Amino acid sequence: MSKYDFSNLKLLFPLLPWQELWIHFHPQRSNRGLKPTFTWEMLVKLMFVQFQVQIKEDNHFADFLKGRPDLVELCGMPRAPSHDVISKFTSKHGEKLHILHKWLDKMLEEHGVFEGDDLSGDGTILPIHQPYSKADKDCFGASSSNKKFYGFWLMLIVSVSTGLTRAFSWDKARIGQIKLMFDLLTSGIIKPGCKIFLDGIFDIKDIHAAIIFDQECLPMITYNPKNSKCKTRKQLSEDDWRGRYNEYFRDIWMIFESSKRSSVERTNGNSKMNTILSQFYERSRRLSKKSGNHLTKIIIGSLIMPQINKLADIYRPKPITLFNFIEQDCGQLAYA
Repeated sequence: MSKYDFSNLKLLFPLLPWQELWIHFHPQRSNRGLKPTFTWEMLVKLMFVQFQVQIKEDNHFADFLKGRPDLVELCGMPRAPSHDVISKFTSKHGEKLHILHKWLDKMLEEHGVFEGDDLSGDGTILPIHQPYSKADKDCFGASSSNKKFYGFWLMLIVSVSTGLTRAFSWDKARIGQIKLMFDLLTSGIIKPGCKIFLDGIFDIKDIHAAIIFDQECLPMITYNPKNSKCKTRKQLSEDDWRGRYNEYFRDIWMIFESSKRSSVERTNGNSKMNTILSQFYERSRRLSKKSGNHLTKIIIGSLIMPQINKLADIYRPKPITLFNFIEQDCGQLAYA
């Protein structure tokens, strides 16, 4: 689907239960007691449009809207807003944007999209512009292959069957993947009753315990032979700690099952190439505060658009097949 195809948004905007977001985004009082020109619902819809067109700069997006009255009407606005209106809403509500992801995830779950599904998790690097002076020491980090970078880690827990993100967290690179994943697994935002596939870098006691006891799930963590004399899991000794928590660790069945871990890698790759997340580095060049709400907006936008597309597929009327047409026609003739 083209990034300028708004058919999904046009389909969903009249159907979504916007009133459920009222408590999170509705201001307690309007400016000077006057009715605002742009309501919170209009501006939330506008963010969805911005995620779709992938225009990271609010001033460029405001200029884009001036030539698209159809999009202004789609959001229910009386006129195109200025960039100050868009930026102010982002600055004020940036920390609440994760609510939009949970809101859409709940609707998808109610439609049975994730029924009987497993989960896959991994981290991806989000490099940012490094200033010549006053660089943040906590943003210096290294990947599992010892590649140095300056930026953040984005941790994702995704659906194996759909590739949709179920839970996420992001923070400065120095914190590291293992701690961020452990915090994500013990946050209580992931529902139990499935298998969780992770890369070998997370093959440690605490992660195993978090998956089994906190999530009540089965850990499916591949063996990572890096910097080890044992190149295969069969070479591990019987008393090795990596087999202590998972009875399936040495089973051939787990080796084939672990291939499902690649689902999160596909999600990471798609987000960095085909969503607004591809502009994360460029956006960071314009911000003096690297962990600002504008960067949060870009991350949330990259995770929301696949949810919107999946939800639109559910609500979109299904075409009638030739078999159904003949069956329906025969039924009408029988009653005639």
